Amino acid sequence: MEGLTKLYGAKICASDQFFKLIQDTDRYTYRYLDKVMVKGKKEVISVYEILDGLLPKDFEMKLVTKLAFQESVDLYQNGKIAEALEGFKEIHKTNPEDTACLVYVKRCEKLMAGGIPENWDGVEKLDSK
Repeated sequence: MEGLTKLYGAKICASDQFFKLIQDTDRYTYRYLDKVMVKGKKEVISVYEILDGLLPKDFEMKLVTKLAFQESVDLYQNGKIAEALEGFKEIHKTNPEDTACLVYVKRCEKLMAGGIPENWDGVEKLDSK
């Protein structure tokens, strides 16, 4: 998870396993980030950013854009790259400090330039742990 916090510019990342272990998921404010497959693993994990503990301004900005971010991630993972890119660019206008949003802008631009591979499934395969 530590490497993922750096990738997405998050203070704290958690996997879906974390949410299976805790009883009260409502006590955390979080947003879904991505589906990833870490180098050396065969399983796909969902990654979330825990928003609690952010500076108030950053917390508020991510809360304001949370729904739009989720919708854009869904579009991306369903292969609707151009629509996802539009969404991420709008989010970036509202919150230019959102590193995860910029990660997706770059991914979308790369896929649009090179085309979506036939076997593409929306899962980010990471080269390092």
